[in-house]
Amino acid sequence: MDRRLSQVSVKRIAKSAKFKRKVKNVLSFKFQFCVFRFAFCALFILFFISGCATVYNSATGRQEYRFITTSEEVKIGSDIARQIEARFKVVNDPIRQGRLNYIGQRLSVVCDRQDLIHTFKI
Repeated sequence: MDRRLSQVSVKRIAKSAKFKRKVKNVLSFKFQFCVFRFAFCALFILFFISGCATVYNSATGRQEYRFITTSEEVKIGSDIARQIEARFKVVNDPIRQGRLNYIGQRLSVVCDRQDLIHTFKI
């Protein structure tokens, strides 16, 4: 009986030691994950704050974050306009184009972004 009890107690101790190592590894992983998550959030917030500028939006009456500059926005718009013109046929009817320009220019007068040049095509 003594021998059997000692074998059982040795197995329990071995299981207990394995369990403690597993718990230690899990806790270590959780701690590492928490540190990683905190570092990631801190870097994301730092990047977010430093990467954008605030501008007053007269349409909403609030300060807003702008992620790209006006020149970058104009470049993106001209690139997209070129892609659309390459993919679709542009109508060369001067009457329709004149009407569209008239309506578009009236809209651009009341637009909040007066620093941009607006072009319209059919």
